[in-house]
Amino acid sequence: MKAAILAAGMGTRLAEHANGNPKCLLDVGGTTLLERSLTNLSKGGITGVVVILGFRGEAIKALIGDSYNGLSVTYVENPDYQTTGNMFSLAKAKHLLDTDTMIVEADLIYQADAIPRLVDAEEDDVILVGRLLHHGDDIYVCVNDQGQITNLGGKIKNKDEAVGALFGISKFSPAFMEKLFDQASRDFAAGNTNFHYEETVLKTSMLGHPVHTLVCHDIHWTEIDNEADLKRAREEVLPKILETGF
Repeated sequence: MKAAILAAGMGTRLAEHANGNPKCLLDVGGTTLLERSLTNLSKGGITGVVVILGFRGEAIKALIGDSYNGLSVTYVENPDYQTTGNMFSLAKAKHLLDTDTMIVEADLIYQADAIPRLVDAEEDDVILVGRLLHHGDDIYVCVNDQGQITNLGGKIKNKDEAVGALFGISKFSPAFMEKLFDQASRDFAAGNTNFHYEETVLKTSMLGHPVHTLVCHDIHWTEIDNEADLKRAREEVLPKILETGF
């Protein structure tokens, strides 16, 4: 199984803390977010990673190189990262993702056991769902009685029905990835290049290729979008992760 890490964004709300670097190179507990995630992927049995670059991608390449903790690392670039969404970035790696693929957002800190739990999930096409963080940026996930996604988003009407928040880590089969990229191609042809990947995942799922959920409310995690998130990651989330041993 490969992993695709979405690391093209600028992270403008954290520019002061990033020292001109991509957000994934923020330091939390003496390690950058990207290095911590790569370590988690390696521990979880992933052997190859595709990192999708945009803003200051050279800084990421300089830090990580072509291998990290036993992972083979390949890079692709989205030169249009400032005007497109991360689905457009992901599509740049289409030719490298013809196998089982884990999609990982680069601005996360999370327990390492999130990876093997997702790898070992019974279903082939699964998004990880964590507990709601209630910090203003939750992507709510709703499901049917079979645990398949029926809706997701930050501004959905049925928030009370959500089983949790989109974690930012998913795994998909080659068959689903092909359908995902087909849907993305149609969107791009219609001029819609600014979708987030989860929007395209939902559309693909609703067209007869259902995506399941793995709900893990016990996992400590957070996405880091702003200064408050960064403070929380350093002072609350990381200590809890360390307490678990993961």
